[in-house]
Amino acid sequence: QKKENISATKDLLCLESDGTFHRGNDARTFLGIGCGKKETIAPAQFPAGAQVFVQSSSHNRKIPPNSFIVLEISSAPPAVAAPPPSPPASTSTISQTLGTSDVCMTGGHSLPADHIIFVVSPTQSQANGANGSKEAIKKAVMNVLKKAASQNFANVALPSIGSGRAGLDKGETAAWIIGAIAEYLEEASTAPATNQTIKEVCFCLYDDESLDAYRQGILAQEQAV
Repeated sequence: QKKENISATKDLLCLESDGTFHRGNDARTFLGIGCGKKETIAPAQFPAGAQVFVQSSSHNRKIPPNSFIVLEISSAPPAVAAPPPSPPASTSTISQTLGTSDVCMTGGHSLPADHIIFVVSPTQSQANGANGSKEAIKKAVMNVLKKAASQNFANVALPSIGSGRAGLDKGETAAWIIGAIAEYLEEASTAPATNQTIKEVCFCLYDDESLDAYRQGILAQEQAV
């Protein structure tokens, strides 16, 4: 619904109404924009029925509910400085709609992590009171940990889901997240068939209020055991 700036190095994907995909320079040609340089496109430029997906280089982009995204699964991701190649035979392109607490995963790109698991955070307006918020946060944390375990990850770093722009109380959110982690680990330890590989969960916090909330939440969880 708005204009989008596309740098020369960003990947671009176009999906026609008949299911035909165009990628990279082929997609730029399909849209009538230049190759190898920064361009700005607007929805009015799209051919009738076409969907356009622009690569995101943001490590903390929030995905709104009911968004359409495209995931690329490949054993050989393209080099950052290289022009976008044609999709290899081993690549699967998946388009899906994410709802609140749903997750998806990408590569780590330029971050000091191998992968990034995105989760759609619940907001105050979406949750049905405190109980609704708690259940949505719990589901989000569970989905992240299950996704990480399904990939045999040993370490996971979590932000304070829901207590940023979503506007949920930091103290309550900390308690809910810590409780969900404890519940997941307890369930996994009593289910032999569970693929439980997670050894460490750390928190990414950016202010003193959040730090204090998580210290208190961890202490309360320890005392409750």
